Amino acid sequence: RVAFAFRARGQQDGGHGDQLAVVYTVEDDAAGTDDYGAIMLQRLALAGEDGAAQSVTLSGDGDAGTALTVQALDGSTAPAVGRAPAVAGLDNGELAIVWVENDGARETIRGGVLELDGEQVLYIDLTELIGAKGIVKGTEPTLLDAGDGNILVSWLQQDGGYVVMAALYQAAGHGVWIEPDQLMRLKSFEDEPDDYSVTLTDAGGPAIVVTWDEDSKGSGSGDRILSQRYDMAGDSQGGQVVIADRHALSREQPASTDSLAAAGLADGQIVVVYAEQG
Repeated sequence: RVAFAFRARGQQDGGHGDQLAVVYTVEDDAAGTDDYGAIMLQRLALAGEDGAAQSVTLSGDGDAGTALTVQALDGSTAPAVGRAPAVAGLDNGELAIVWVENDGARETIRGGVLELDGEQVLYIDLTELIGAKGIVKGTEPTLLDAGDGNILVSWLQQDGGYVVMAALYQAAGHGVWIEPDQLMRLKSFEDEPDDYSVTLTDAGGPAIVVTWDEDSKGSGSGDRILSQRYDMAGDSQGGQVVIADRHALSREQPASTDSLAAAGLADGQIVVVYAEQG
């Protein structure tokens, strides 16, 4: 029901240069009212003719997309079933896809990386690193292209409070990644934040930026919107930056960050958008 779209660079079927991919879930009504369902992928090659944009369904996908199957480390294959899928296009046109999956004991994050022809070249399973508590119920992972084929996955986890955690898959060649052996602990909260955002930017080197809403007593009320930068090892860079506060906004109403989102720019700046209560 929820779709995520992105543009990937590379040569596609028919010689098209970019593709648009949408990943979404098809829920099983018989399974109840939860958000779990089959993870579906629809890829479109983007072509131009006489200056007009066109989309062409890539071979094998079909008009309704294709249900994903994943191959685990032991060689077994199974349909991808979960919720909250996210997708990112890598520099060479590969697709990185993750979703939330329940392994019977907790909610964890699994996924994979697909070549342009749909072949899986990496299996993503963060269960062991995430640990027994799993990710915070109802939250969603963030998946980002970290440049040069690297992949950053982040999520919210309980650990004496609430912590934004991240894992970096480092590219070691075409179709080869060094899997993370430890996690990065980014921003910590006493209470579960109403909303937060993780993005990447570049100013003399890539940096992770976490943006969130916070009041003078802690996280969650929306009096201020702040950000904190981290290097790619998870170490903080400088102090927190106040992006906006209630005085800079309406002077009467705090910011409502139900739709807080941020995007990093190549010059090191970030763009933050949010909703404000009227």
